[in-house]
Amino acid sequence: MNKIHKAIKKMRKEAGLSLSEFAKRAGLSLAYVSKLEGGEYKSVSLSTARALAGGLGISLRLFLERIGFLEIEKKMPSHQLLRYALR
Repeated sequence: MNKIHKAIKKMRKEAGLSLSEFAKRAGLSLAYVSKLEGGEYKSVSLSTARALAGGLGISLRLFLERIGFLEIEKKMPSHQLLRYALR
């Protein structure tokens, strides 16, 4: 999940949203979303993932699939997945 910034930026552009509009729709600050897309953050919380999915107008499950998180789930035992998700 360390390259989520690329996936998020790609989804935002595919949705035809400016960075500002995306941040507003997601209910997140423009500075945070800008840093997220810039790769300054390597993971997001579940609540942030939900907000980003909402900002894109897609389900949380689809968002997690598109950032590659659900692929990790298939390769990682559940106790490791939980530790990874909560860090």
